[in-house]
Formats: sequence, structure tokens, C-alpha cells
Amino acid sequence: MSTIEIRNVNKSFAEVEAVRDVSFSIEKGVLCGLLGPNGAGKSTLFKMMMGLLEPDSGQITLADKVVTFGEVEYKRKIGYAPESAILYEYLTGMEFLAFIAAAKKIPKGMRQEQIDHWLFFLIFPPKPAGLFSTIRTACGAS
Repeated sequence: MSTIEIRNVNKSFAEVEAVRDVSFSIEKGVLCGLLGPNGAGKSTLFKMMMGLLEPDSGQITLADKVVTFGEVEYKRKIGYAPESAILYEYLTGMEFLAFIAAAKKIPKGMRQEQIDHWLFFLIFPPKPAGLFSTIRTACGAS
């Protein structure tokens, strides 16, 4: 059983074929990357996988659920970091994580606990408040 299955997916914008007949599957637990030059269709494919763009043809299945353009329920089970996100500029790192926790409908009383858990899991344990200013000073930054 594949966790991700892409079958004969196509997407065009006017005369430009952004994605042409892409097919692949990824099994649960497999780490993979999607490589290609600028304009190869990587971002377009990911946007279709997230339901942000509708494929012209083909089918995308994530965890046995067919992705439908505009649907939101399955998005609670996946994560996506777009190449540019306007929110990043306006939120601190912790505000952004709280925003994501709210979007994933994690109950308010559990959000900070979940954020702390995942930060620690990702090897970002809490640091003393002055650590970053100490590092900046030591590196000659003002």
C-alpha cells in the first residue's frame, strides 16, 4: 500500500505544460525528494498534492484518500512548507507554530505542549533567553 500515489497527472497553464504525465508511488516510511531545475513543475505538483491546484487530468492519492481540489479535511494529517509564505515575515517562530497548531485544530490547552514536544523532537530544545544575543555578540554582530 502506497502512502503517496501519483497517477498520470497533468497540469497546463495556457500553452505551458507545467506537469506532463507524472506517475510514481511512495511507500510508508520511505524518505524521498523531488529534484529538478526551475520550471520543471515541482512546486505545481506539490500544490496539486495539497489541493491548492486542480490537475487537468490524473489522480493523486495521499494515505488512501483521493485528493480533491479545495478539500481541507485530509490536510490536517499532512504538512507543506511552500517556497514562499507571507506569514513568515509577520510572525515570530513561536507565533507561526501556534498558527499551525490552530490550523491543525489542536485544542488550545494542548498547543504549547505539542509545540514544545516537536521542537524537542526536532532537536531544538528550549534555550536560555540570552543565548542568541550572546552568540550574536561573540560573532561580532550588533
